[in-house]
Amino acid sequence: MLRSKGYGVTEIAKMLNTSKQNVTSLIKRGMKNVKKYEVTYKLLKASGAKRVVFFDEGVKLYDVASQLIKIADSLSIKLKGNINDIMSYLKFEGDVINGALAKPHAVGVLEDGHLVVLKDEALEEFGKLVTLYETVVNKGDLSER
Repeated sequence: MLRSKGYGVTEIAKMLNTSKQNVTSLIKRGMKNVKKYEVTYKLLKASGAKRVVFFDEGVKLYDVASQLIKIADSLSIKLKGNINDIMSYLKFEGDVINGALAKPHAVGVLEDGHLVVLKDEALEEFGKLVTLYETVVNKGDLSER
């Protein structure tokens, strides 16, 4: 919290009466925990998705947004925002370079019209859950490629 207010590691160490190394260690641990919670939150959100769509690296952002709109329409779900809003959201939440996905992503279409973007650890964990589900239950496919 103090870092976000512009305080340096040295200043924080003095305030807490501890070493700079300890402050750096605490910051690293805190960032790691935030990342874990973010992954867990996104997984929980995606598990309630009506459809999860996987996109490979290099797919153009416009194509991703267009496909999501078509899928939402087929599910009778009205997405929040127009194609430009969806593309902006994907740019913000995803890894995009020059208008295309820089790495594989999965996007969940929620019943309320929101989207949830999975990448990196969240995408990897979601993939494991889908594989486990398909193996154990052996019923259809949860995802669409």
